[in-house]
Amino acid sequence: MYGALIALLALGGRFLMLELGSEEDKILRRFEHMTQGFNLEDAGAVLAGFHDDYEDEDDRGYDRRRIRETLIYLFFRGGEERLRMELPEQELIVELAPEGESAQAGGRAVFWRARPDGTEELYWDARFRAELVDGAEGWQILRTFEVNHHERER
Repeated sequence: MYGALIALLALGGRFLMLELGSEEDKILRRFEHMTQGFNLEDAGAVLAGFHDDYEDEDDRGYDRRRIRETLIYLFFRGGEERLRMELPEQELIVELAPEGESAQAGGRAVFWRARPDGTEELYWDARFRAELVDGAEGWQILRTFEVNHHERER
């Protein structure tokens, strides 16, 4: 009984933090949720952070549909090819627009590939800038730009 009460209080506290936190905190939590989703191989959690009209300005044609396809490929290929993502929060910079309905964020997303011997090797040290919008689904990435795609394995 006490366990259920503690879980309920924790969920309520998380809800209040998300609802009452600053807009910057809400954006940081969105990125955190997307990172956790990636590491749990939950495509829905990752995609929730991308607006329906998402576009990568540096890689024309890369949209939300292609992100979904990429995630499915990554999550279902299995074996030792698993990737893990880190988003160093101390390097994530969020700048709200004056009207408060959009923001820009920039930072790093580091992807590690699991090796058969249990170690990890760097797959991609991604650097990005993104424009986010606040809508019915909360803060979502509308577009990315200044992404170092040329440094990623293909």
